[in-house]
Amino acid sequence: MFGELSMADLRPETTGTGFIIHVYKDVDQRAKHSPRIKVFPGRPSAGNSISISIPRVGEPKIVAGKSQPPFVGKSLAQLFMFVEVNRAVLLQYWYNDLYFTEDLLRDLRRV
Repeated sequence: MFGELSMADLRPETTGTGFIIHVYKDVDQRAKHSPRIKVFPGRPSAGNSISISIPRVGEPKIVAGKSQPPFVGKSLAQLFMFVEVNRAVLLQYWYNDLYFTEDLLRDLRRV
């Protein structure tokens, strides 16, 4: 088994990014990948998303999907800024230090 992931779906208005963001939580601490968010330009659909890593230290980067319109320029920089500004809370959610989604929503900062 690859481990169980849970997620919170965030509206563009909540994040300030203009994108729908899935924030993942590694429920049983057995995920085969690093902490990340998945980003959609509109309603989630297959093949129309990117995943951005949330490293403890260092720059976030695209780890899955393609950086193509609408994920270019200012919009991509804004997504990376969202990760930077919210790195601590996103990592706390991933590692289950913030157990409830309400805690995530309370602590997230809009960009």
